[in-house]
Amino acid sequence: MRAKWTAWLEALRPKTLLASVAPVLVGTALAYSAGAGSPVLFLVVLIAAICIQITTNFANDIFDHQKGADTSERLGPQRGLQRGVLSLREMWFGLAFVICVALVCGTFLIAHAGWPIFLIGLSGLIFAVLYTAGPHALAYNGFADLFVFLYFGPIAVAGTYFVYTQRFDCSSAVLGTALGALSVAILTVNNLRDVDQDRKVNKRTLVVRNGRTFAKVYYTFLLLYAAVVPVLMYFSNAATQVAFIVPVSMLFIVPSFRKVWSERDLNAALAGSARTLLLYSLFLSAAWIVS
Repeated sequence: MRAKWTAWLEALRPKTLLASVAPVLVGTALAYSAGAGSPVLFLVVLIAAICIQITTNFANDIFDHQKGADTSERLGPQRGLQRGVLSLREMWFGLAFVICVALVCGTFLIAHAGWPIFLIGLSGLIFAVLYTAGPHALAYNGFADLFVFLYFGPIAVAGTYFVYTQRFDCSSAVLGTALGALSVAILTVNNLRDVDQDRKVNKRTLVVRNGRTFAKVYYTFLLLYAAVVPVLMYFSNAATQVAFIVPVSMLFIVPSFRKVWSERDLNAALAGSARTLLLYSLFLSAAWIVS
């Protein structure tokens, strides 16, 4: 029984769930700075966002297993389905349960904020499944980066802001691109770690398509982009000098950056990149609240 619960916890991929928490924090902080806020809305948006990411993770386990992408050669954490601790039927049940929770939260948010949230939530759930499902799965055709960038970046931040205020804000979308870039950086570390196994099963991620050196340069660019966005917001008169504190959070990425370039302990680099995303979102949220 303990092994099964551990397998479920691993299937959630708790370290990577920071990618769904971060944009909710930032969108909430932006709304608070504009005079809007609600603990209840924050909790419901947070649960909905996490459920959409868990949907992606559970679907990933199911369809990667069926397509032969998860094997004993995997360098990352071994999946419960892959080890036989969880059955395919159990994973399907888990996927259905998480989708139901997301739909319940979504119904509440739609009632509060209207049809734009319906479009964001429904499309998010559909793409979460299509991430690895079907013959044209996003993760198998190099489009996963675009999905992660949009739905864990500008769409998530601007959507969260909209829930509180019922209006879209350009600044929230621009700041969201920084979070999207950091989420794609996490994905890039994951794909660099799995590049050899992905190539065997024809999972054509951008790293498989373009190689290891590309992955490292791409990762570097994404980090630099995230560091520059708050500064550009200041020079465009969309932020105060407090924005300059946000890039300081990027100093915490240095150990992970070194691991990526040396290709040593990429699992630790993955976790470190996720922690940096959370720190960045906290710095960003604080900067906009006090500005």
